This record gives sequence, structure tokens and C-alpha cells, in this order.
Amino acid sequence: MTPFLEGAKLRQPTLFIAGGVDPVIRMYRKPVESLEMGVPNLKGKVILPGVGHWVNQERPEEVNQLLVQFLKSLSLLPSPSPPEVA
Repeated sequence: MTPFLEGAKLRQPTLFIAGGVDPVIRMYRKPVESLEMGVPNLKGKVILPGVGHWVNQERPEEVNQLLVQFLKSLSLLPSPSPPEVA
């Protein structure tokens, strides 16, 4: 249904987080291992050991920390200048 996407690449900065015991990740191990082929701007691939499919529910603190680090690393916008003091 989506032949127009054949060979398409995800070019946005991307962080991939998954659980090591997620059956979907286990079933698709080869595509996960070669994720960089379709995601050339992959900034990180984190497989959390002992975690299943719902990584954000099973390890919320760790996932949030990874997301904050990733977002801080992007520096897409210049930092605002501090206000001048008169």
C-alpha cells in the first residue's frame, strides 16, 4: 500500500529506545541491528536490558533521562540571551 516509501529514509535526528525482552524487538532483530541504514541521522540506539515492550512505563526515569539528554544534544535553536540589567 505504500510503494512510494520504498527506500525512503528517516532523516530527522532520531533516538531509538527499546526493551531487550520486547518480543517485537526479538522478532525484528535484523532490522533493529541495521537501523542506521534507514535512519542516517540516528543519534543513539538504546536497548534496555530486562525491559519489555512498554519501556516508558517500565523504566520511566531512565527513558526520561535519555530523552532529555537527546533533546539537549540537538541545539536546533540558539540559546536566548539573558535580559540586560539596567
